[in-house]
Amino acid sequence: MWLGQLVTMIGSKISGFGMAIWLYQKTGSTSLFAMMGLAVSIPTLIAAPFAGALADRWDRRTIMLLGDAGNAVSTLILFIAFTTGSVKIWHLFVYAVWNSLCGVMHATAYESSVTLLAPKKHLGRVTGMASLGPAIVNIGAPFLAGILLEAFGMVRLLLLGVVGAGFAVLMLIVVWADWPSSVPKEEEAQEEGRFIDRLTQGASFLWARPSLIILLSYFTIIHFLLRLTTSLLTPYLLSFTSPAAVGRIVSTGGLAMFIGSLFASATGGFAKRIRGIAFSGSILGLGFVLIGIRPQTLFVTIGMVVFMGIFPIFRAGFYTLWRLKIPASLQGRTHAVSLMVIESAPPLSYLSAAVLVDHVTGPLAKMVNSQFVIPGLSFDGSAGAGIGVLMALSGLAAICLSIAALRISYFRNIESELPDQLVEIQNEVSENKLAAQSA
Repeated sequence: MWLGQLVTMIGSKISGFGMAIWLYQKTGSTSLFAMMGLAVSIPTLIAAPFAGALADRWDRRTIMLLGDAGNAVSTLILFIAFTTGSVKIWHLFVYAVWNSLCGVMHATAYESSVTLLAPKKHLGRVTGMASLGPAIVNIGAPFLAGILLEAFGMVRLLLLGVVGAGFAVLMLIVVWADWPSSVPKEEEAQEEGRFIDRLTQGASFLWARPSLIILLSYFTIIHFLLRLTTSLLTPYLLSFTSPAAVGRIVSTGGLAMFIGSLFASATGGFAKRIRGIAFSGSILGLGFVLIGIRPQTLFVTIGMVVFMGIFPIFRAGFYTLWRLKIPASLQGRTHAVSLMVIESAPPLSYLSAAVLVDHVTGPLAKMVNSQFVIPGLSFDGSAGAGIGVLMALSGLAAICLSIAALRISYFRNIESELPDQLVEIQNEVSENKLAAQSA
């Protein structure tokens, strides 16, 4: 299953990259380019509650299969439109919305299935392995996309997307028989009710547990700061180095992310998960500071290695703890809530980054530079100074937030005060499976 998701991620990343380039080259419109991003993010936020309720009510294997199949069919249709020369701009937006809906259905079912597939002792390692896929994609897909787009054009990129989605469908069919299809019957009985009522049950479960609300809020704020930093990374790098150097810096960061994912997969992360989450969050902040404080290739490369290397460990720690504390029958709906909250960060960061640079950190850098001489630092009044200051301040904010979070008892004591929900569930699923096999 993991292999299938890896292949489809590579195909989707390559075809998506090529489509964005094609749209910009065809229209020259940055507004349409930005609207494409909204066409991807807004359907995800709207559909997430429904996807979560369905994932907890229907067979999750079927939902994943339908999501991958929907992705394959839509990519095939767009491939045919490009091949025949009949493609229109609005086709891309319909494709983006449809694939976003298929993606949120698939992701919710996939994430809520992990607790049924992985024993508790291996949950951290499995979650770390889930971060390994994006790391591989981040390293390989941009290089492949650039080579294939230059050599073969958009049509073959879309064909790769079709093949990737089809391979994911095939892998799901292969593992179908060995996959627990449902949660224990006792939990299903407790969750009966109208579908409209089930939409709010995930949020109600979380609202009754302040520890989970605070944990989710902490992760979302760090995610916002990360997106705030990375959204302006390319123009910041280009303000003092060449495009070729930008590629090397980003690739080095991707390699660090790959190594961090391997570490999380091999070890399962920190033994004290909540302290590990806060520690890795502060290390992320340190990486932001190193990137922004000094606009030099060496400093930025070190910062990229630090923050991209620790991010898979940070992510694995959060999702492992999150899954442990939530019943299997609510995994879909609670994941949908977390998806809505976390994925609200990128649009907010993209909207606020330019405003903050133009009206806050840019003027701040110029003001400091006029009063003090700080050679080599981002307060030197250069073109990327405002972006560098924003990155450094974001890093300091992440460090302070991580330290402050550990002073909140709900956050600090979540592992001891909030009981795990996974052990009994997995025992029941295993017993049900054995009983079915012996019958």
